[in-house]
Amino acid sequence: MDNSKKSCVAIICHGDKILLFLRDNNPNITNPNKWQLPGGGPEDSESIYVTIRRELSEEVSFAPKNLKYLGWRIRRNGIIQYFFMYFAKNKEVPLFKLGNTEGQVIKFYTIKEMLKLDLVKYFRKFINRNRKALENALKSKKAPSSWQLGLRQG
Repeated sequence: MDNSKKSCVAIICHGDKILLFLRDNNPNITNPNKWQLPGGGPEDSESIYVTIRRELSEEVSFAPKNLKYLGWRIRRNGIIQYFFMYFAKNKEVPLFKLGNTEGQVIKFYTIKEMLKLDLVKYFRKFINRNRKALENALKSKKAPSSWQLGLRQG
């Protein structure tokens, strides 16, 4: 049985912006009051696909059906992080609302605006390392390949 810790995140895009989630301001959680991509870890033996859809439903009230799996990486703390991407249609944007289980705010930001926010540290590093690939994806409306983001496939 796989005992590794896992996390799934979604890069939800609209126009030239990406949806971010402001974590609760609770000193008893990791990274309180910081911005990050929506997502989280699996419950029980959930697949990564079930996990990301559940987390999106909980945090941003809408889980698009056609999320594109980008790949995975191992963070320095040993957590295996899986990445998904979706380009929201205009009619879908109003469906993204703060869920009722956690978080303070959700909002779409440009990459430039994002970098002015108090981001979770590993997310800031990911944005800085992959800024060009993400900007190109936003401009072309096409998901970058796993290698462009330094992710592994599988």
